[in-house]
Amino acid sequence: MQLREQLVQDMELGGYSPETRRLYASAVRELAVHFGKSPAEITRDQLREYAVYLRTQRCKSASNLRNHLAAIKFVYSRTLGREEDVSFLMWPRSPETVPTVLSRQEVAQVLAAIELPTYRMAAMTIYATGLRAREVCLLETRDIDAAREVIHVRHGKGRKQRLVPLPPPLLSKLRAYWRQVRPEPPYVFAASHARGAMRAPALRMALHRAGQNCRMTKHVTPHDERERGDRLLRRPPAQGYVATLLRDALARPGNRHARDSGVARSLLDPHDNTLRAGLDGTDESGRKPARRASCCVAMSTPHVRGAHRPQYDIGDIARRHGHRLAPHAVTRPEQRRALAAMTACRTAALGGHLDICDRCGDTRPAYNSCRNRHCPKCQALAQERWIEARQQRVLPIRHFHVVFTVPSELHALIAYRRRELLSAMMRTAADTLLELGSSRMNATLGITAVLHTWTRDLRFHPHVHCVVTAGGLSHQPHGGWSASRPNYLLPVKVLGLLFRGKLLAEVSRLYRARQLDDFAEFCDPQYYDRLMQRLSAKAWNVYCKPPFGSADHVFRYLGRYTHRVGIANSRIIYADDDTVTFRTKDGKTATLNPVAFLERLLLHVLPHQFVKIRHYGLYAGAHVHDGLQRARADLTRDNENPPPVESPPALWYELLLALAHRDVRVCQACGGTIVPHPLPTSPSCARSPPS
Repeated sequence: MQLREQLVQDMELGGYSPETRRLYASAVRELAVHFGKSPAEITRDQLREYAVYLRTQRCKSASNLRNHLAAIKFVYSRTLGREEDVSFLMWPRSPETVPTVLSRQEVAQVLAAIELPTYRMAAMTIYATGLRAREVCLLETRDIDAAREVIHVRHGKGRKQRLVPLPPPLLSKLRAYWRQVRPEPPYVFAASHARGAMRAPALRMALHRAGQNCRMTKHVTPHDERERGDRLLRRPPAQGYVATLLRDALARPGNRHARDSGVARSLLDPHDNTLRAGLDGTDESGRKPARRASCCVAMSTPHVRGAHRPQYDIGDIARRHGHRLAPHAVTRPEQRRALAAMTACRTAALGGHLDICDRCGDTRPAYNSCRNRHCPKCQALAQERWIEARQQRVLPIRHFHVVFTVPSELHALIAYRRRELLSAMMRTAADTLLELGSSRMNATLGITAVLHTWTRDLRFHPHVHCVVTAGGLSHQPHGGWSASRPNYLLPVKVLGLLFRGKLLAEVSRLYRARQLDDFAEFCDPQYYDRLMQRLSAKAWNVYCKPPFGSADHVFRYLGRYTHRVGIANSRIIYADDDTVTFRTKDGKTATLNPVAFLERLLLHVLPHQFVKIRHYGLYAGAHVHDGLQRARADLTRDNENPPPVESPPALWYELLLALAHRDVRVCQACGGTIVPHPLPTSPSCARSPPS
């Protein structure tokens, strides 16, 4: 039997974990490679020489050195029976250092800087419970015991299981996170790009990047978050204090109350009862568990008004720095209107009313919103109403997400002629899909196109998002539905070539019609020809994402794009009189002067009455009562589910309840009824009677 097989068997007999087996096998392999021969042929003096090499050159940390020495000692004492040859090995002494402990403010900053909700919620769990990173990553839904308010840790260090207190504020946050993300069972924090649990190194990297984004001099790791929470939990009076710290951290920017995405998995999922029991607040029969009123009373927290709102507001930045914008930055009337609307949004300038509780008399003003489509605070209800209306028309099939982009050489020209060229982009993208669908599938596709003009750092980058049906209504005389292949719609290279030709033809038409003569670059007579040659030689990028799981997900997913503006308040990390720092992509941030920030934001104000959401093919208005109905009838012929029936639109407070999980008609302080009253009119603002 070979030495490697003997080593593996000895470790299996000893009950070593798979991770320990991998580390030991790697260390023994490295020993053999170092000397160029089998470990059985290595002498005691060579082992002493190798131990010195490990300590002085190879191993940079005490833990790494311990792993190598433990592997060597195991293979020689257990597998080879040469225990005397490794009797000189001694464990290295680790320096006794003071652990890094983050303050309340630092913890709040780190949590706010984590963009992905899964990593943010995992970091909150470490902070609130003192669990290790690996223990949090391997948490399953069955481990959350809401009735007893404990977490069952099944994958502790040394295979030891234990129970950890579950603070009620953390439980409510976990439930909100579960409704928003719906991770893949059975794990609470599932990996986003692969099946299985989140990896501990990925969580460590997310925390490290968050610390860098906050410009912290401390090296932020999951152990620092755990050290902060674990030291607090060891103190007798810590329970209420930890709850206060957790509440403060959760109320920081970037941690708004998560709304229900509305995309729920099937109730026939075998994990659903367990998920609902632990995270949706019910037991396995669907009943609410009785709440304990003894040891965790100090952990409950009252409602804090505005606790889930972002700390920084684009409206505040506009009010403070809008007057400093240069005239060349606000040249179009729609830009001036958008800036004025964002400045006045939810302030006394637009009026409002007083919300007065009929029981406790609590009074608070509620100011009107501007409802400008470029304001980041006024899109949530409009988005939900749009989704509700479009779900009445969506076909019960899979859909693809196709993104059309243009080269950077065209950006300046498109910014100069926004209305004409942005419309041409949307029209040619849809014509490209319809033409290829007709020629390759002999069918008419259904398309919903949404225009975006920004990157994550607010630079001008126009592109078109298209949600396309996975097939179309056949052109054959008998009609019927012509489905695409499961994971393939159309060739993206052909899509890019055809889109390039169609859009360049539109640019040439505008140039011949002399509608581009005032463009500064065209003062050079040769510039237009050089530009067209460069654009014709480049490959235009068209990206086709995998199909959606079901028709119910389509417009819920698309709703994230339809009413999105350049930046949301939740992405702003810090703002003062000199800088604005906001999250961009992959954990990175951008910092701009407030005036430059507003200038970039106004770049993305669309022309007046420009339609940025358009429907083509089967989803076009002309086909609603003809082609769309025939396609739906053909698709639902063998389906037991009836076609959707139009229902009356939900009222605004019903939508707000579904989004924010808050009933604005109920007092948050005492549970009484809120009665709206008009705002008192200031004497200086009152109008005189007509003379």
